Amino acid sequence: EGLRLRASSSDSQLLTFSVETVAQDQMPQATSAWLDGLMNTEAAPVLFRGVDSMELVPGKEEQRFIYFPPLEIGPVKAQIRMTVELQPPTPGRVEIKVLEINPGVLDPRTGNVEYQKDPTEYVEAITSVETSWRDQAGTSGLRVFQKVRQDFKIY
Repeated sequence: EGLRLRASSSDSQLLTFSVETVAQDQMPQATSAWLDGLMNTEAAPVLFRGVDSMELVPGKEEQRFIYFPPLEIGPVKAQIRMTVELQPPTPGRVEIKVLEINPGVLDPRTGNVEYQKDPTEYVEAITSVETSWRDQAGTSGLRVFQKVRQDFKIY
C-alpha cells in the first residue's frame, strides 16, 4: 500500500539506499488477546511458515537460520539462508530483524550447500519486519499492520 525509497551515497564506490513498505489488512474473526497469545507461544512457526527449514544459530540462542526452498538457475542449484532474530513479542506487536542474507550454491559432488564466508563483501542488507495489530473499533476482528524496512549498502 505504501512504498518509500530513499537513496544516498557519500562515496563513489558505495551506494546506500533504504526501502520501506507499509501494508494493512483485517482479520475479521481474530482478537488481540488471541493473537498476543499465539505470538507468545508460536511466533517462529507462524512467522516463518513457508520456509524450507529453520535451525538455531550455534551459540546464539536468540538467532535462527532460516532456509528458503532451493532454486534451480540453469545448471546451478542455489539456496538462500537468512540469519534472523525474533524480538520478544509484546502485546499488539512482534518484530523480526533479518541480520544477514546469504546465498549458497549446491555442490553436486557432496550435496552440501556452500554459503559465502562473508555475505557482506558485496552487499549489506539489514531488514526489519514489524507486525502490529489492534482490535477494530465498533466491530469484531483485528486490523493488522506490517511495516518492512530494508537498508542496503552495495560496494
